[in-house]
Amino acid sequence: MLNSDVFPDQEIETLFCQLNSVNAVVLAVSGGADSLAMMYLFARWRDKTGWSGKAIVATVDHKLRPEAAEEAVFVAKVSADLGLQHETLVWNDDKPSSNVQAHARDARYKLLRELCKSNSIFHILLAHHADDQAETIISRLIRGSGVTGLGAMRPVSQNNGIYR
Repeated sequence: MLNSDVFPDQEIETLFCQLNSVNAVVLAVSGGADSLAMMYLFARWRDKTGWSGKAIVATVDHKLRPEAAEEAVFVAKVSADLGLQHETLVWNDDKPSSNVQAHARDARYKLLRELCKSNSIFHILLAHHADDQAETIISRLIRGSGVTGLGAMRPVSQNNGIYR
């Protein structure tokens, strides 16, 4: 578990307090450090606050890398250890020959939306690290975004029916 000296309870409460009035969430967890940290912090917040809503951890296997299936199994085990339900979502569609990352992102969000819809869940938690934020700004620059498009990802937003 994450050290309480590094992540004080008050900071975790601030991070997740918007969920106090929510009865169900999906946590998108790839197995990377950022999303695993989010899952651990969420579980700690849930345990400290007694939040009793439904939480599903979702890992997407895009079928782009052989090790992705093993990563999903790892996330499933960690989820179980934390008392969280886990689902592996698989992108079985034909893979594009170009712009693979954009197509994979679109497929990931589609799979997450489908999971939410089938479980009547309206909130998805995503974790991003500083490199993700920088990548977002660079990709917006490349696409010719104006000044308003150059901001980093918002802590909460609605995009394609997904709050992040």
